[in-house]
Amino acid sequence: MTLIFPILILLLILGSFAGLTSRKRKRVHRTGNISYSSRVRLIFGGYLAVLIICMVISIVLPVKGMTTLQKVNNDELVQEGTSFYDAAKAGDTAKFDSKYLSKEWKFDFQGRQLKMRSYGDNFYNITVIVERKDQNDGVIEASFYKTGADLNGLDISKFVHPPQLRLMDGELIISNSPKNKLKFAQFENPFPLKQFTGGSAFGHESNSSEGTSILYMKIPKNLTLNDTDNINLEYVGEGIED
Repeated sequence: MTLIFPILILLLILGSFAGLTSRKRKRVHRTGNISYSSRVRLIFGGYLAVLIICMVISIVLPVKGMTTLQKVNNDELVQEGTSFYDAAKAGDTAKFDSKYLSKEWKFDFQGRQLKMRSYGDNFYNITVIVERKDQNDGVIEASFYKTGADLNGLDISKFVHPPQLRLMDGELIISNSPKNKLKFAQFENPFPLKQFTGGSAFGHESNSSEGTSILYMKIPKNLTLNDTDNINLEYVGEGIED
């Protein structure tokens, strides 16, 4: 759909040019040389032909191994992330399960104290929000939520994977998911077409939003969490004013 406008402009220019050249006009003949008006028509016609050929090639050229990304509004993603964080701090995450819930864990734990630590030199420090249950049921529940992320206005949420959780020897270890190498390509109109569409001739600036990542934990009533200095840990209801 975005290509229709420049195509119509080129067709209109070609039609106007053909109409003008078909009219009767004076020709200045020079011995052994093409007239000035003929040279202008040849140059201009060749320029338009190159534009049309490049446009057709860009339309029909197959692109293999590419995944089409949906366009998103960065401001809306930021607002969604803020709204979800506020809801998580209030302990109200259930209504977001269908939209933001990425993974769930359950661990049986009968101890009274639990150590928590991150693993890895380049650990991505997500926010951990803890809710205390009304009973000591011996079960630790964890859920990873991720709001939308974007790169240059394109949705990249499906490439963001949840962290890894392990319960070993009375210690809950949080580590990053395995690294993925992703290559992004964003197609733009070439400089000649930007002359007609009004786009910037000097490229574009890149911008991105990581979204809001929250590991939401429900722990037994009397369980104490220790060694959490390197964890961005918060509790439900903490710091919320009535």
